[in-house]
Amino acid sequence: MGWLDWRGAEVKQAYDAAARSALFTVAKEIVAAAKKEVPELEGDLKDSGKAVKSRTKKPTSLLGFGGPKAQHAIRWHENREGVSFKRGRKKRFLADPFNLIAERRVRSEYRDELRRRGVG
Repeated sequence: MGWLDWRGAEVKQAYDAAARSALFTVAKEIVAAAKKEVPELEGDLKDSGKAVKSRTKKPTSLLGFGGPKAQHAIRWHENREGVSFKRGRKKRFLADPFNLIAERRVRSEYRDELRRRGVG
């Protein structure tokens, strides 16, 4: 039958769903790693970290730190030179985990998600 059984739209939808799921899973891992490095005094910045699932059909995910209580902390930690932090906390608390985790884990999580869905 060949081309008569073409399910291109169905396959594309499955690949996109797998990509959205994989990106969200990895985004949560990155935020969890960043929370171990984020400087904290009262915990407002640490508590504000989150990953958000895409609300579109596009394979995207959002992650970050912020919110009204965290604004002072963000200004302090992102814009000060020579600031020292305690107990393994640091200035690049989100960028470093992202750079360390993202590329490797997105590939493997996407592959695993495709297998779970029976597509890959």
